[in-house]
Amino acid sequence: FCLLYCLPEDADWRDESLYQMANPSLGVTCSKEFLHKMRVQAEQTPSLQTEFKCKNLGLWCNSESAWINYTNWQVCIDNSKKYKFDPKKPYFATIGIDLSKRNDLTGAVLCLYQDGKYFLESKSYFPKDSMRERITHEGEMWQSWVDKGLLTATQGKTIDYQCLYKDIRKWAEKYTISEILYDPYSSNELINELSDSFEMIEVQQSLRYLSPMTKAFESCVLNGDIVCDNPVLSWMVSNATVYSDANGNIKVIKNTNEKGGNNSKRIDNLICSIMCVGRTESLRENGELIMTDPNKTEESLENFLSSLKWE
Repeated sequence: FCLLYCLPEDADWRDESLYQMANPSLGVTCSKEFLHKMRVQAEQTPSLQTEFKCKNLGLWCNSESAWINYTNWQVCIDNSKKYKFDPKKPYFATIGIDLSKRNDLTGAVLCLYQDGKYFLESKSYFPKDSMRERITHEGEMWQSWVDKGLLTATQGKTIDYQCLYKDIRKWAEKYTISEILYDPYSSNELINELSDSFEMIEVQQSLRYLSPMTKAFESCVLNGDIVCDNPVLSWMVSNATVYSDANGNIKVIKNTNEKGGNNSKRIDNLICSIMCVGRTESLRENGELIMTDPNKTEESLENFLSSLKWE
């Protein structure tokens, strides 16, 4: 014999007056205060909603759930008018790289941590010969973003990674890059080019490994600690949903529930941002974050740049 207590499928999961229906021993084995706390957390943190609905309200849920909403990300966009990075003050700089197949999209994000804020600069690369197809399937925005310098269309049918390396060098000319974080998939060429010049940190793309980074990034967004006004990255945020497992681990994936499916969705630079912010937050919380003092690095930066083996 089995009896399942749950909310009706058409019920508002935020209505606490209905919670007795899913929790017949409410007030005995489970307190109203506890459910109220869990409900508030689920409303504030979208990635927790699936777990709350399933475990506390008895609702059947898809493992995919919505992630960052427009209102929360708009705060990050507006922050670009309120906060400015000061190159004369201490900072911690990382670069996140998500390589693609040669005919897809490659992403790179510079992340500067300073005074509790994360300043993100995003760049994306794709083969120029695929432009017509992308406009047909994904919209005129691609051409507009290329014209504005937000996307780099490399010559030919495959991505020319030299464009990526040149942009990394430009970042390195302005800032001391403490670490470069990368997805190990198809990364041999990347490691060969950069490992002699930078501290390379491999970031496994597994659910268990990425979950703490994803949750850290989510918290920083909800707290208003991200500073970024990049339309391409904003579009990728809108494409993202999260997959969660039974243990509460989460991972960002493409939202396939909307029109267009996988083929028209991109989240590459979002993954780069998650790696950078998540790594920096981990170092900060563990007391291992070593900030760069611009006043002490000018001479060493010149020596470093002269040692780079690629232009």
